[in-house]
Amino acid sequence: MEKEVIIETYGVVYICDKCEIGEMEQTGEWHMTNPPRYEHKCLKCGNKGYFKSKYPEVRYRIKK
Repeated sequence: MEKEVIIETYGVVYICDKCEIGEMEQTGEWHMTNPPRYEHKCLKCGNKGYFKSKYPEVRYRIKK
């Protein structure tokens, strides 16, 4: 049975673990691991990190 629900859309950013100010952004590089890891670079300090998700990211949830 189908049921219509209201969906909320929200954005998720990752704040740099090093400077704790800048947002991490995808560089387009990735490592073929399982699961894949995507390279990100801090827009403030240039620190690099690898994550399972690509930031910024759009997520959805059912509005209650």
